[in-house]
Amino acid sequence: MTNNDRAERVKITENLLTSYVNDPLMLKLNLAAWLGNVPSGKSLTRLYPSTADSRGSDIKSRQIILHHTRCLALLPRSVRQVKSQRDLNIHFENTNDKLVQRTLDLFFSYGLNHQVNGPTHIAGGTLDQIFCFSIKNQLECKVTVDQIDRLGSDHYPVYCDFSLAFEKKYFKDITYRKIKSMGKDKFSDELAAIVHSIDVNDVKTAGMGESVRVLGDICSELLDEHAPLVSKRVSVIDTAPWFDNEYRDYRKLRRKAEGKAHKLNATAEDKALYRDISTECSNLADLKKKEYFKSMINNSKGNPRTLWQTVNKSLDRKQSNPLPDYTDDLSKLASDFNTYFTDKIETIRNNMDEMPILESSHTHTENTQLWQTFEPVTMEELNKIIDDAGMKCSPSDILPLSLLKDNLPILLPLILQIVNVSLSQGTMEGVKLADIIPLLKNNSLDPNVLKNFRPVSNLTFI
Repeated sequence: MTNNDRAERVKITENLLTSYVNDPLMLKLNLAAWLGNVPSGKSLTRLYPSTADSRGSDIKSRQIILHHTRCLALLPRSVRQVKSQRDLNIHFENTNDKLVQRTLDLFFSYGLNHQVNGPTHIAGGTLDQIFCFSIKNQLECKVTVDQIDRLGSDHYPVYCDFSLAFEKKYFKDITYRKIKSMGKDKFSDELAAIVHSIDVNDVKTAGMGESVRVLGDICSELLDEHAPLVSKRVSVIDTAPWFDNEYRDYRKLRRKAEGKAHKLNATAEDKALYRDISTECSNLADLKKKEYFKSMINNSKGNPRTLWQTVNKSLDRKQSNPLPDYTDDLSKLASDFNTYFTDKIETIRNNMDEMPILESSHTHTENTQLWQTFEPVTMEELNKIIDDAGMKCSPSDILPLSLLKDNLPILLPLILQIVNVSLSQGTMEGVKLADIIPLLKNNSLDPNVLKNFRPVSNLTFI
């Protein structure tokens, strides 16, 4: 910390002592905030002193902005809610005024939003203002301006109701399989034994649709035996990508040290240890964030699309995928989407049947070759197609992606027979199902109008 910063903190501390001489609790809280030790869930109020010479000329108003800039720059990260209020003698109703714009931009750059929009002076100006900031919008501010009882002043009284809404913990029920803990070698051995027992002629006789169904049943039964579905109720928590085991261990140490430091018989060494571990934990969090974002940017070099995705994600510019909110019944919503998309496809088909057939300008010659059959696919060709296309799975696939990759050499001969049966019989029976995801065509469109959505198919691997 530089000497100027120390002097600035001394001035602020002196002003706080003057402002809260009759309120010891608020004085203790604000002093703790400036020292960087704000208790969890507490808030910092009144960032600046109530000096009588702050009103008047434009120069003094600019001095107020400079003072706010210094105070906000020194604001510790431990503060989670901030309330700032006073008569700034700035006419906030003049939105085109440069001084107003600079003031609002200054507060907004620190996440502080102004709350008073109506006149607060008998002459009609909005001179009194309240700024609020809170993480995740937990602090709600309701402002009322009393234009009847001025209480002997030329300013209208501004009443505020502050309410702090604590973040709720949400739960959801999930089903999953313990793939990592299952015996993968035993699973692969049993799968290989079943696949090798299937006769190639049986696949040709059964047809593609039946063969795909049999393959799905084999994998599903084997998967249920080795990794059955497990239901669990979990809390919905936003986890940071840089939050790793090292930082989690530091947080555990900090909690233990905090418990010792807050006991009645805590020693000075316990309190000092808690302060040191808290500092180390905060520094480690900053380091983890820097390393994570640095690696993300370095990995995006040469790929502007990935780089912009990283920037938008870091700035919380997430593209939400809204759904219609006219009903809370997801089954009904899925049925409505199914009916709409099905009717739309039927309409397109009917319109195509009514379209006139245009004659082609190309004529067939004697050398024209017409395809009557497809040549069977070889194992090498199928391997190359899979390598080029990549492996992407759907929730309706026969196996999860990790197991499918591990057991692909076992399943490949059977998949090869199914593909050749499809080519020889000219059918895609059994693989026409897909998970349909409705996506809004444009975020500016109304999500309650179904025609504003387009269907995106998540096809199965086969």
